[in-house]
Amino acid sequence: MEEIFTGDVRTLMRKAAEFALRTGEKNLTPDALLRGMLSFPESMANQILIYSAIDVEKLAQRMDREIFNLPTSGDPGMVNFSQAVKDCVELSFEGARKLGHRHIDTEHILYGLLRYGNFITNKEWREREILPPSQVLEFCRGRERVMLKSQGFIL
Repeated sequence: MEEIFTGDVRTLMRKAAEFALRTGEKNLTPDALLRGMLSFPESMANQILIYSAIDVEKLAQRMDREIFNLPTSGDPGMVNFSQAVKDCVELSFEGARKLGHRHIDTEHILYGLLRYGNFITNKEWREREILPPSQVLEFCRGRERVMLKSQGFIL
């Protein structure tokens, strides 16, 4: 059976769970999902944020200070997906389908977070004029075209 989530997304989810547990949460939240993404600098999602003039390190530091400043609890246990994260993941599938992709990668998760947009960092993103979700997809399409051209395919 084909794997839907890429290895990068599985890594992102593990990192997000670690951040959720730092707050004592048993549910993975959109903030934890974003913070997990920020700790994964080589991801396409981080590259999109940087392209949008977001200071990824500064945002991560602010989130650590304001949200994730609690010590890690002794027993990590299991972390469940909150309804908000389930909604973000569903929107990620939507973004992947629009691109014709059969997998979910970090850029699709970013698309889902931006579409969901009902959490603490949304205000800062609007103030910093981050790419809207539709432009995230266009950025991904453009990057795919560049990659295909560099491999000798004519589009």
